[in-house]
Amino acid sequence: MSTARPSKIVPRRGDEHAMPVARRASNPRNRTTKTEGSHRDWIANQPCVLCELLGCTQSSKTDVHHVRDGQGVAQRASDYLAIPLCHSGCHQGPLGIHGDRSLLRLAKASELDLLAAVVAQMASRLHATASR
Repeated sequence: MSTARPSKIVPRRGDEHAMPVARRASNPRNRTTKTEGSHRDWIANQPCVLCELLGCTQSSKTDVHHVRDGQGVAQRASDYLAIPLCHSGCHQGPLGIHGDRSLLRLAKASELDLLAAVVAQMASRLHATASR
């Protein structure tokens, strides 16, 4: 029999004789900070980085795609490791990142290359606003 005890025990209301119910402590790692949220919103308002590399026009809304390199099966990367992709083509389309990834092979790029392009785009915009 295990001797492990839950960290917080909360009794049920109105039933003093009932067994206490363990309350799950929230995981602070799953919370999104304000800066992460504003960065994710900024990514959502950018054009598709893969469409720009391929030289085609974006035909649908922009989705925020979290880079999967180095992550486990059920883990999501930080919001700072996100790239803008068009929904119907590059992200969820049959040739997109969640499809057979043909568009990545056509662009001769990986998800990390796309992330590097987004970081370079951010740096150039920050430099342009700082030099005004």
